[in-house]
Amino acid sequence: MKTSKLYTKTYSYKELTDTVDSILTGPKRVVFSMFADTTNKEYKPSQPDDWIVDAPDFGSTQPVIKGKVQFMIDYWRVTDQPILSEVYLNPTWVDIANACNDLLKDGDGNGVFLEGFSKGKTTNGVTVYEFCIGS
Repeated sequence: MKTSKLYTKTYSYKELTDTVDSILTGPKRVVFSMFADTTNKEYKPSQPDDWIVDAPDFGSTQPVIKGKVQFMIDYWRVTDQPILSEVYLNPTWVDIANACNDLLKDGDGNGVFLEGFSKGKTTNGVTVYEFCIGS
């Protein structure tokens, strides 16, 4: 995945965390860690010493991935075998964050970071993307 296309908004790290927390449905289980140091030299954070990052625009209604998609987690702190999300049609960043958060419901819930996702196989018109999880 090319970060230049994915990371279209500049935030302070606190703003990013607060934004993601505000869009999650249900208990927070994931820490969103898909971001890069900013190249936006004009951005002024509310806290002068806050880390400035480029990340996805969670206010966008544009699909991140076009078509039918399922997300998968296969991470030892969550499951002994792969688990799949519901099928999404043209998921947005809000859908992606919530899909990951929902799939983590059976994990230990401590310090689980969404660091990215990678495209897998397409079967019957549905493409599976595996979440890259760290701790």
